[in-house]
Amino acid sequence: MSEPAPFLLAAFLYLLLTRLLGAQASGATEMHVRPGVLGQAVTLVRNPSRDTVSVAVALWYAHVEGGAEPCVGVMDDCAGGQLVLEREVAALVSPNAFTLAPGESQVIRVKLREIVPPVTVLRLVVTYTPLPPRWQPGPNDSVAVARLVTVVRIITKLVVLEH
Repeated sequence: MSEPAPFLLAAFLYLLLTRLLGAQASGATEMHVRPGVLGQAVTLVRNPSRDTVSVAVALWYAHVEGGAEPCVGVMDDCAGGQLVLEREVAALVSPNAFTLAPGESQVIRVKLREIVPPVTVLRLVVTYTPLPPRWQPGPNDSVAVARLVTVVRIITKLVVLEH
């Protein structure tokens, strides 16, 4: 009878993660550039959770390692691989840090500060950190309190295409 416990725990974690991850950032965003011109893009970040979250946004170069063949080309579309972040892209991400209440959304603007060749996939890294609840200890509270914080990081594609 100890067999159902791992299954129930796995089911609970699945439901929790799908609730936390649901529709927080666009799956892919396109940026159109002309040769020798710095590109710009706009995307939307949302907070569908019940908690107020602190959000940080950055743009990175990345590649996929160990994926199923064919895992070649600049589009990085291969299954089963591991995404490896290489370095941050010189770009203006505005705003790059902000707070979202439950149900709120924020428009993010990205403007490149370096030339990126067309047909390159960049990664928009969005990190959600729940803010601590407003709890004040009472006069009779003398027990230490532990708080488990789940930080969610969503990495989406930003595809640079020729205009």
